[in-house]
Amino acid sequence: MTPEEFYQQLSQQGFDLSDKQKQQFETYFHLLVEWNQKINLTAITEKEDVYLKHFYDSVAPVLQGNITNQAIRLLDIGAGAGFPSIPIKILCPEIDVTIIDSLNKRIQFLNLLAEALELDGVHFYHGRAEDFGQDKTFRATYDIVTARAVARLQVLTELTIPFLKVGGRLVALKASAAEEELADAQNAMKLLFAKVIENKHYTLPNGDPRQMTVLEKKKETPNKYPRKPGMPNKKPLYKSLTSIQRLTFSFIIVIIIGSLLLSMPITHYPDAPATTYLDHLFNVVSMVCVTGLSVFPVASVYNGLGQVIVILLMQIGGLGLVTLISVSLYLMRRRMNLSEQHLLQSALNYDNSNNLRQYLFSAYKLTLVFELAMAVVLLFDFIPRFGVGHGIFNAIFLSVSAFCNAGFDNLGDASLRPFVLNPLINIVLAILIFSGGIGFAVWLDLRDAVKRFLTDKPYRFTTFSRSLSNQTRLVLATTGIVLLLGTVLSWLMEYKNPKTIGHYNIFQQWMVSFFQSVTMRTAGFSTISYVDTHPVTNVLYMLQMIIGGAPGGTAGGVKVTAAAITFLLFKAELTGQTEVTFRNRVIANKVIKQTFTILIFFFTILTVGYMALLLFEPHHNPLALLFEAISAIATVGVSMDLTPQLSTGGRIVIMVLMFVGRVGPITVLLSLLQRKRKDIHYAQTTINMG
Repeated sequence: MTPEEFYQQLSQQGFDLSDKQKQQFETYFHLLVEWNQKINLTAITEKEDVYLKHFYDSVAPVLQGNITNQAIRLLDIGAGAGFPSIPIKILCPEIDVTIIDSLNKRIQFLNLLAEALELDGVHFYHGRAEDFGQDKTFRATYDIVTARAVARLQVLTELTIPFLKVGGRLVALKASAAEEELADAQNAMKLLFAKVIENKHYTLPNGDPRQMTVLEKKKETPNKYPRKPGMPNKKPLYKSLTSIQRLTFSFIIVIIIGSLLLSMPITHYPDAPATTYLDHLFNVVSMVCVTGLSVFPVASVYNGLGQVIVILLMQIGGLGLVTLISVSLYLMRRRMNLSEQHLLQSALNYDNSNNLRQYLFSAYKLTLVFELAMAVVLLFDFIPRFGVGHGIFNAIFLSVSAFCNAGFDNLGDASLRPFVLNPLINIVLAILIFSGGIGFAVWLDLRDAVKRFLTDKPYRFTTFSRSLSNQTRLVLATTGIVLLLGTVLSWLMEYKNPKTIGHYNIFQQWMVSFFQSVTMRTAGFSTISYVDTHPVTNVLYMLQMIIGGAPGGTAGGVKVTAAAITFLLFKAELTGQTEVTFRNRVIANKVIKQTFTILIFFFTILTVGYMALLLFEPHHNPLALLFEAISAIATVGVSMDLTPQLSTGGRIVIMVLMFVGRVGPITVLLSLLQRKRKDIHYAQTTINMG
């Protein structure tokens, strides 16, 4: 930006500079460059860059209407070479400006600069903001405090808010978006009685992004703030938990509470077999992580109260505790901060924060409808079998477990194997598993598409199909392919096996094969023994477990979208395409990188966990251990009857795998989403690939 362009930009926004003001900016530039050779004032010394990135950037609060030319007192903390306060002073000469800086050489430069620019009403002080903030001469005496790229907001608030009068404002200038800083500073603002009144995004004339955050002081600052020099930066008032930490700790807290409750005798049958706290902890980790692996059957130990707690743990684990907390916040009319919104949207695979509340309640209504409707269907079999009371309770238990893909049942030691040829049980559970596993976003997209189809006449299936998002199309197509191939291959491998389905008729064989294909999508129910299936069949099942369900639902695994993107990348390379596409749309490189990061994370943890199992369980079948490890990390819950036989070390490994499998992939994704993007451009190089 040349000086003329600078003047023109200001003129277009209602600020016509006088000749004196133009000369002041010119003198400022020359003195800045001259003194920069003596002391380190700035890395920007080219004239056009100085006018754009220093002068224009500094007067942005004036151009944006946050500071006006009137007799007010403005304090600039850490101004360095005088930015932003000196350019503001030139543009608004009525403002009385004070600058505090910790380096005396910069104060010397500012004194010389003020004299050369013939500025009145400017004051420069050498020292630490923490010391001046406790001085009554400076404390609570300023209308405006400015700070330009001085510190993170949670530190900056403590350094600046004490200087403001009640009603005064902090204007913090940042180079780019800083939503995470706002989230981290929430408690600091609460302690200092400051409130965000504006968080504005804008760009410089060259397109560079900027952010201006304005805070207003609501009450007098407590006398203990600011603390001693260095303390605000060393120990910020409050560094809030990141989205990843909140998600992780929420699951840990539920697991601890649940394991303590289920270890209490009041939740056990009087004649229940002896159990240890580790047994209950293992089962609760499996329940909250909706896995299904268990060291003892639920029905043999837990009474009615215990089984109610089990239902609650599965529901919390399936829907995610973070969504429950967020719904509670909405009900209490509390406003979620940007970080919490970001976490919730990512957890639910939803990219529109405008209707987040409506989306949440729609997801919960959908869950309730599916679980209750399928429980009612189960009653037709369960009431004649178990009686009215037990039939209703068992139907609800199994319905919740299936929709949440938890894999637990309360039907006894034999589990679902007595129901292997029961069409009603197989079909209902398959519907529930599929419904919970494809994700809430897909169901709500289907619901909206059906509404459009019914309201638009004439009815055309193409209209319905075109209204679906590409996310929904990809999830449904991949899920269908995985289920179809899984069913066909499972049948081909087992139809002659007399220990599994070899002695059933063709319809029964296909029904059992289909149910195994569905349950391997992380549900964990089993109607056959995987000890009796062929090793090659178990390898097929392990592949299905790794793929898992859809994002934003109750299923685990690496997700069908990751599998689909991997296949589409492979297809693009084989066909010579330069980009990965789906239905004439390009899949962003960012998404592809996220996919492979999650895959690498998943297989790294799986490898380490499997090696640990081999170490702790040297006497067990290595294939059975691999089956167990994949079932745990993919939160499936099927087993080759190995779980109760594991040693303490083996059980701990499985618990870690279940927890990481449930929390890990989403935390990795969130960490990628929260990282600031760094555009690095180097010369290309070639690496030989075999």
